[in-house]
Amino acid sequence: MSVVFVLVGQCGVQIGAQICNNLERNERTHHTDGCVRCVGVDTEPKVIEGVLKQDRKRLFRRQSFVWEEEGRGNNWAFGYTGACKQSPPKGNQIRKKPAFTTKWTPLIVPIVERALTALQEEIKRAGGYVETVMFIHSLAGGTGSGLGSRLIGEAKKQFKEEASYYISVVVAPHSFGDTAVSSINAALTLSHLYRHSSLILLFSNQDISTSLAKTRKTVSLKDINDSITTSMLLLLQRGYVPFIGSSLVGENAPHEYHKVAFVSLFETSYECDPWGTAVRAVVKKHKKTVGASLVASSPSKVETEQGYEILQKVPPPCRSAVVQSPLLYPATDKHRRLIVRALTCPHTLLSFLIPLSNQAFAKYLSGAYLHWYSKYGVTKDHLGDALATLRDVVKVNVEYLNGGVEG
Repeated sequence: MSVVFVLVGQCGVQIGAQICNNLERNERTHHTDGCVRCVGVDTEPKVIEGVLKQDRKRLFRRQSFVWEEEGRGNNWAFGYTGACKQSPPKGNQIRKKPAFTTKWTPLIVPIVERALTALQEEIKRAGGYVETVMFIHSLAGGTGSGLGSRLIGEAKKQFKEEASYYISVVVAPHSFGDTAVSSINAALTLSHLYRHSSLILLFSNQDISTSLAKTRKTVSLKDINDSITTSMLLLLQRGYVPFIGSSLVGENAPHEYHKVAFVSLFETSYECDPWGTAVRAVVKKHKKTVGASLVASSPSKVETEQGYEILQKVPPPCRSAVVQSPLLYPATDKHRRLIVRALTCPHTLLSFLIPLSNQAFAKYLSGAYLHWYSKYGVTKDHLGDALATLRDVVKVNVEYLNGGVEG
């Protein structure tokens, strides 16, 4: 079953292009002509132009990439509602007075139309149906979070028959401190993703930096992007079970309030360490908060199957994708092996969601920065609705931990 990637914003285009460039060619992610099933969207041209200029493998179709000139200024509302007029000859967009209705249904703006048209064409080239549309974007930027949220909702509405699953791969900033409005952007994004996405695969820059800092003196943005890329490659193409949206969603999103999987990459000893032993160590450390829905190729198929059976004993929604591969990664050697863990347990979700909600709620109460959003049609009530959604998610997960909700 096939997948189409939709790369949104600087973060999404950079990481998504890196993933696409390292994917092994296969019928699930590539067209017969060798091009990746991919759409790129950004409100600034620099990153997209760089990706297309460096596309020596000719993996990307230029007509599948759309962009504007002015960016979205880390403003979720500007990214979501747009505020553009008809494009000039080069296809770039110019800002004008925002168009936003009072019923939380913003008018379709050119970049949204062009992105959806490009997605429609990619689906047509795949035979008119793809199992999964996978969005890659930031959680708290302007374009990635705002426009990304908008595109997921519009795509799900427009392509009901053409795709079954909508998976969001999102990157959270460092402790929501990258900008003053990061927590507001993240809260608005998560509320929309809970509404429209089948599964949310979440990477935390903070967690990745902390993990990488254990093995190197300095951690750069490239190091973080490399870690995310490696994790996604393991999930997409190194799996014991081929990448299928239904497998990822079914195992990692068993409930409407349990659809966030926190993805992390770590190393374990490779030499003289049977796969099952490594997995048992992970299970012992995390007890019931770890399991597996997807297991990558290991030195031996029998060894892999044994590890898979071990982890399948852990009941959802406390499972995770534990993916293992001999694929090398910077700072590793032939005696190390990588495991990708995608935790969907309530403990992990609450430790992330509660601080985020508290920060956003404090700004909601004080009214701080809300005028930046209201001029693009997103009011305090809209933020209140988003926080209410996150509150419901927190409530259900707390009840689950207390034994009141079944997975």
